[in-house]
Amino acid sequence: MIKPLALSLLLPLQQPQASKLTLTKISGTFYLESKVSSTPDSNGSKNINHSANFLSASFILPIIILSIFFSHTWADQPSQPIQIRADNAQSISNLGKMIYRGNVIVEQGSLLLSGDMVTFITLYNSEMSEEGQEQHSDVEAIGKPAFFHQHDSSGRVTVKAEANKLEYFIESGIIRLQGNASIDQAGYIVTGDKIEYSTHMQSIKAKKNPENTNTRVHTVIKPKSSNEDMP
Repeated sequence: MIKPLALSLLLPLQQPQASKLTLTKISGTFYLESKVSSTPDSNGSKNINHSANFLSASFILPIIILSIFFSHTWADQPSQPIQIRADNAQSISNLGKMIYRGNVIVEQGSLLLSGDMVTFITLYNSEMSEEGQEQHSDVEAIGKPAFFHQHDSSGRVTVKAEANKLEYFIESGIIRLQGNASIDQAGYIVTGDKIEYSTHMQSIKAKKNPENTNTRVHTVIKPKSSNEDMP
């Protein structure tokens, strides 16, 4: 019987350079190597490809906990670690992707995303020099539906949303909902084919499907209850 395995991969905050990780197994022990370079050496490329094959073929485990620290600093809050929990994971190193399947939960600070399948994408700015390359990461969740919610410091949920497809652009803090999308912001409910929510500005933009004239943006504003109006 395969025992559950928990991995915690950590990258230092505020990295001056982009880094690549190589995970290898030697004599039953996992080793993690971090290289601050966008172009692997002659051995590095081989190691990265081997890591991708190993994860694709054998990294199917009951529980996987992956914690990744980013160098991004948001304008309205400090960098937060992203934690991803799923039934299994697959690495595609040459495309900068990690694919998670099975009751996937993604958490970052006050944000939580969930879906049947989540793709974590990391890209590097190829137009810059190796030393100056910047890391750009996005999260894509697909479900029936995929969910998102955000809570305040007291733990109270202030925003909750769902859609067939949910994209989280980490650097800009934008949540994009597509397909049967709906969002509830403290009783202000919006439904539409496409919705964008800014976690920084706490603003909502909604659009109808231009190919379907029967779909329109629908908004519901809940009145305060009588109990709330009473002194």
